[in-house]
Amino acid sequence: MQQQIIEFLLESTIPGIRKALKEHDNTTIINLAVNRAHKDVMVGTRYIRTDSSIIYCNEHQYYRDLVVGLINKEIRFISGRNIIETICDDENKYKVSIGIIQKLVNMSVKYLDVINSSGIEGIGFHIIERDADCPLDSKILKQLSYDTGNNYRSWINLDNIRQYISIQDDIREIIRNDKRYTRKYNLEYDYVNWGILPMTH
Repeated sequence: MQQQIIEFLLESTIPGIRKALKEHDNTTIINLAVNRAHKDVMVGTRYIRTDSSIIYCNEHQYYRDLVVGLINKEIRFISGRNIIETICDDENKYKVSIGIIQKLVNMSVKYLDVINSSGIEGIGFHIIERDADCPLDSKILKQLSYDTGNNYRSWINLDNIRQYISIQDDIREIIRNDKRYTRKYNLEYDYVNWGILPMTH
């Protein structure tokens, strides 16, 4: 029964995922995860309009295909950080902000991590936890400001990789020093602060 509930919840979040999981179809699983992440980016860009978000809206298929291709390229050991750095260094054809790129990549990795953690057998990919960064959005940055006392730019306005890495370093420092975080990788900060995982005491 528990497995059926997990599959139902996954299907509610990522329509089509149940069939892909039953067929052990990693290509479709990755496509569905990236498409779901793209929807999250689009919701965020709807409320914060910038030149970069307008470009992303116009060229989203390029970035979705790029992320799918890069994940497939390292399917056995997926590193969200490597994918972000590759896009920023070599593949950012339309000069979309790092804020948008990180959201698309990190949400894709988050959905794949959730699928991977579901206990469903036959999934043919592995997330490198130390490279699984926390997706930055308004809620996370607000909580991080509270936790660190620092002020952070809006996620959509992050415009260079150094800013992004600095924020992820702040998250890593909190997780490393707070015993309530047990998995000790940055994606856990997202899970806890979005209420997906309870914080241990």
